[in-house]
Amino acid sequence: MDFASPWILSGLVLASLPVLIHLFSRRDYRPEPWAAMRFLKAAIERRQRQMRLESLLLLVLRTLVIVLLVLALAEPRFYAGSGVANSREPILRLLVLDLSASMGSRAGGTTAYDRAIAEVERLLDDAAAGDAFQLVRIAGSSPRAIIRRPTHMPADVRGELARWPLTEERGDVTATLQQVVELLRQTPEPARRQVVVLSDLQRTNWLPDEPRLRSRLQQLLRQTRAGGRAVHRCRAGSIRESGGDEDRTFA
Repeated sequence: MDFASPWILSGLVLASLPVLIHLFSRRDYRPEPWAAMRFLKAAIERRQRQMRLESLLLLVLRTLVIVLLVLALAEPRFYAGSGVANSREPILRLLVLDLSASMGSRAGGTTAYDRAIAEVERLLDDAAAGDAFQLVRIAGSSPRAIIRRPTHMPADVRGELARWPLTEERGDVTATLQQVVELLRQTPEPARRQVVVLSDLQRTNWLPDEPRLRSRLQQLLRQTRAGGRAVHRCRAGSIRESGGDEDRTFA
């Protein structure tokens, strides 16, 4: 559970007001000897015990009202699990989405871009409390880092996806992976981190003929999976540089 307005929780100090009022309103009684009172002493003591109990219950109720009011104003957010406690550590997912022209090619009635977007939506829907996202695009021109600072709001990712459609450019995978490695170095190291690559893995982009470029690309891929980071693929290809604690291929 977390709160949309955690600063309001400072209002919990108001819960001490009923306690202070209760303490300051207490009166000191001075006993006065009176022979006739001894006949009523037992009844008075019973009534005093009852009044103290009623006063204590009233104090608890007043304090509870203030606590519940402050918690309600802080807008608590609860996350439903799948019936068992979700104890996994938060994940920072760096989404690398291919927006090059080849992603518009159709196969089986859908495009590679449609399948990639569907996978992004699944990741956003399955996000647990504490998960964060960054977004980078594969394209031939800048900018490539669309969401540089990790966001915990899936709506931010969806909003940026709507702003960046497919391009007519050839994807510059090397430049994009250089940007990914830079972001990995800049962002705080979480307990778990994943690089999620969503691409058609077009051979001309991912396996260039020039040996120097191919070696550089493979080196960058190894850097993205350093420290247990995972590389996901949205379509089977001949690239074999993915790894980490989780590695899946999406057909």
